[in-house]
Amino acid sequence: MKVPKPVRRAVMGLAAIFVMSTVAGAAEPVRLYVTIDKAELVSLPSAPISKVAVTNPSIADVYVINPTQILLSGKQAGVTSLTVLYQGRAEHFDVVVHPGPIGNSRARLVPSEAHAVEVQRASRTSQQLFVRDEERAWVQLGGGGKAESEAPAK
Repeated sequence: MKVPKPVRRAVMGLAAIFVMSTVAGAAEPVRLYVTIDKAELVSLPSAPISKVAVTNPSIADVYVINPTQILLSGKQAGVTSLTVLYQGRAEHFDVVVHPGPIGNSRARLVPSEAHAVEVQRASRTSQQLFVRDEERAWVQLGGGGKAESEAPAK
Protein backbone atom coordinates (compact mmCIF):
# COMPACT_ATOMS: atom_id res chain seq x y z
CA MET A 1 0.00 0.00 0.00
CA LYS A 2 1.39 3.37 -1.04
CA VAL A 3 1.03 6.20 1.47
CA PRO A 4 0.22 9.61 -0.06
CA LYS A 5 2.89 12.33 0.28
CA PRO A 6 0.78 14.67 2.47
CA VAL A 7 0.16 11.84 4.96
CA ARG A 8 3.87 10.94 5.04
CA ARG A 9 4.80 14.59 5.62
CA ALA A 10 2.27 14.90 8.44
CA VAL A 11 3.57 11.73 10.12
CA MET A 12 7.19 12.88 9.76
CA GLY A 13 6.29 16.30 11.17
CA LEU A 14 4.56 14.74 14.18
CA ALA A 15 7.52 12.44 14.75
CA ALA A 16 9.90 15.43 14.67
CA ILE A 17 7.74 17.33 17.17
CA PHE A 18 7.70 14.27 19.47
CA VAL A 19 11.49 13.90 19.33
CA MET A 20 12.04 17.64 19.96
CA SER A 21 9.64 17.68 22.92
CA THR A 22 11.28 14.57 24.41
CA VAL A 23 14.75 16.13 24.15
CA ALA A 24 13.54 19.50 25.45
CA GLY A 25 11.79 17.78 28.38
CA ALA A 26 14.93 15.93 29.47
CA ALA A 27 15.99 17.30 32.83
CA GLU A 28 19.50 17.73 34.16
CA PRO A 29 20.53 15.00 36.62
CA VAL A 30 20.15 15.85 40.30
CA ARG A 31 23.49 16.70 41.92
CA LEU A 32 24.58 14.85 45.05
CA TYR A 33 27.48 16.36 47.02
CA VAL A 34 29.99 14.47 49.15
CA THR A 35 33.31 15.49 50.70
CA ILE A 36 36.59 13.66 50.03
CA ASP A 37 37.11 10.90 52.63
CA LYS A 38 33.54 11.29 53.93
CA ALA A 39 30.33 9.40 53.31
CA GLU A 40 26.78 10.64 52.70
CA LEU A 41 23.65 8.56 53.29
CA VAL A 42 21.11 9.01 50.47
CA SER A 43 17.49 7.90 50.93
CA LEU A 44 15.62 6.95 47.77
CA PRO A 45 12.03 6.65 48.96
CA SER A 46 10.37 6.30 45.55
CA ALA A 47 10.67 2.50 45.23
CA PRO A 48 12.98 -0.35 46.17
CA ILE A 49 16.09 -0.20 44.00
CA SER A 50 17.14 -3.17 41.90
CA LYS A 51 20.60 -2.01 40.77
CA VAL A 52 23.08 0.85 41.23
CA ALA A 53 26.00 1.80 39.02
CA VAL A 54 28.70 4.44 39.43
CA THR A 55 30.73 5.48 36.38
CA ASN A 56 34.07 6.25 38.05
CA PRO A 57 34.58 4.50 41.41
CA SER A 58 37.93 6.25 41.85
CA ILE A 59 35.98 9.53 42.34
CA ALA A 60 33.08 8.16 44.41
CA ASP A 61 31.89 4.72 45.38
CA VAL A 62 28.43 3.51 46.31
CA TYR A 63 27.31 0.96 48.90
CA VAL A 64 23.76 -0.36 49.23
CA ILE A 65 22.51 -0.09 52.81
CA ASN A 66 18.99 -1.39 52.12
CA PRO A 67 16.56 -1.33 49.13
CA THR A 68 15.82 2.39 49.67
CA GLN A 69 19.18 3.74 50.94
CA ILE A 70 22.68 3.99 49.51
CA LEU A 71 25.90 5.32 51.00
CA LEU A 72 28.10 7.51 48.78
CA SER A 73 31.79 7.60 49.65
CA GLY A 74 33.96 10.46 48.33
CA LYS A 75 37.41 9.37 47.18
CA GLN A 76 38.89 12.21 45.10
CA ALA A 77 37.69 15.58 43.76
CA GLY A 78 35.65 15.36 40.59
CA VAL A 79 32.24 14.54 39.16
CA THR A 80 30.93 11.10 38.24
CA SER A 81 27.58 9.67 37.24
CA LEU A 82 25.38 7.47 39.40
CA THR A 83 22.48 5.49 37.96
CA VAL A 84 19.85 3.94 40.21
CA LEU A 85 17.61 1.36 38.57
CA TYR A 86 14.14 0.49 39.79
CA GLN A 87 11.79 -1.99 38.21
CA GLY A 88 10.90 -0.37 34.89
CA ARG A 89 12.72 2.97 35.29
CA ALA A 90 16.04 4.64 36.10
CA GLU A 91 17.18 7.80 37.90
CA HIS A 92 20.43 9.55 37.01
CA PHE A 93 22.55 11.64 39.38
CA ASP A 94 25.78 13.63 39.15
CA VAL A 95 27.93 12.90 42.19
CA VAL A 96 30.16 15.89 42.99
CA VAL A 97 33.09 15.08 45.25
CA HIS A 98 34.75 18.16 46.72
CA PRO A 99 37.49 18.99 49.23
CA GLY A 100 36.47 19.75 52.80
CA PRO A 101 35.43 23.22 53.98
CA ILE A 102 37.92 26.07 54.11
CA GLY A 103 38.54 27.28 57.64
CA ASN A 104 36.46 25.57 60.35
CA SER A 105 36.86 21.85 59.62
CA ARG A 106 34.46 20.98 62.47
CA ALA A 107 31.48 22.74 60.88
CA ARG A 108 28.52 20.39 60.39
CA LEU A 109 27.54 20.82 56.74
CA VAL A 110 24.16 20.37 55.08
CA PRO A 111 25.05 19.06 51.58
CA SER A 112 21.45 19.14 50.40
CA GLU A 113 21.79 22.95 50.44
CA ALA A 114 24.85 23.02 48.19
CA HIS A 115 25.24 25.85 45.71
CA ALA A 116 27.74 26.17 42.87
CA VAL A 117 28.86 29.52 41.47
CA GLU A 118 30.38 29.50 38.00
CA VAL A 119 33.28 31.92 37.62
CA GLN A 120 34.25 33.10 34.13
CA ARG A 121 37.73 34.61 33.71
CA ALA A 122 38.40 35.35 30.04
CA SER A 123 38.44 31.92 28.38
CA ARG A 124 38.60 29.93 31.63
CA THR A 125 35.60 28.72 33.56
CA SER A 126 35.80 27.43 37.10
CA GLN A 127 33.34 26.63 39.82
CA GLN A 128 33.25 27.50 43.51
CA LEU A 129 31.15 25.29 45.75
CA PHE A 130 29.32 26.45 48.87
CA VAL A 131 27.14 24.60 51.39
CA ARG A 132 25.22 25.71 54.43
CA ASP A 133 26.36 24.76 57.91
CA GLU A 134 24.11 24.01 60.90
CA GLU A 135 23.68 27.72 61.54
CA ARG A 136 22.64 28.31 57.90
CA ALA A 137 25.85 30.23 57.09
CA TRP A 138 27.48 29.65 53.69
CA VAL A 139 30.79 27.72 53.85
CA GLN A 140 33.11 27.58 50.83
CA LEU A 141 34.38 24.14 49.91
CA GLY A 142 37.84 23.42 48.60
CA GLY A 143 40.50 25.78 47.41
CA GLY A 144 38.81 28.12 44.96
CA GLY A 145 37.49 25.83 42.28
CA LYS A 146 38.90 23.56 39.61
CA ALA A 147 38.99 24.73 36.01
CA GLU A 148 36.21 23.00 34.12
CA SER A 149 36.57 24.25 30.59
CA GLU A 150 38.70 26.42 28.44
CA ALA A 151 37.82 27.97 25.12
CA PRO A 152 39.93 26.72 22.20
CA ALA A 153 42.95 28.87 21.29
CA LYS A 154 42.51 31.01 18.19
